[in-house]
Amino acid sequence: MADTLERHQPRAGDLGGEGFAVPIWEQGIGRAVEHERRLGDAAEPRAHGFAAFELRELVREGRPFGTVPIAGRKVQVVAGVSLSALVAVDAVVRRRVTVRPGVTFPPEAGETVGFVTVSTPDMRMGRVPLVVADVPGPPPAEPGPWWRRAGSAVLEAVSSVLSALLG
Repeated sequence: MADTLERHQPRAGDLGGEGFAVPIWEQGIGRAVEHERRLGDAAEPRAHGFAAFELRELVREGRPFGTVPIAGRKVQVVAGVSLSALVAVDAVVRRRVTVRPGVTFPPEAGETVGFVTVSTPDMRMGRVPLVVADVPGPPPAEPGPWWRRAGSAVLEAVSSVLSALLG
């Protein structure tokens, strides 16, 4: 009879009757307690394994990464997005800055000019775009009076035109 009662599905309005509700309910509680005890023993090593890792923000959006060289000029860059990952507690995180090939000067504010590759010794965690934080100003003027610089620029322009026309 106990075997039959375990398979019985109660219906709406079913009060259980004698020998039905109490034994199955108690049996279910007993199984749940036993399952929880077994799971608790098994969960301990898993919890220990998860304790060896932590969620870290590896790069925060807007974090400055100094300057990168573009066409011989220094341009200030920041991280374009944030990057978070699950990392071993004792892991050393490395960040490597790479400038995209073919980037021209002057870049626009917010333009992606490179990437930061984030890794640990065992794994590459991700790559974050580097964007221009501030558009650099014009190069410094050459030394000397303004009329000498202007004359030099005109002479260079005329020379370029003649060179283009005459070959």
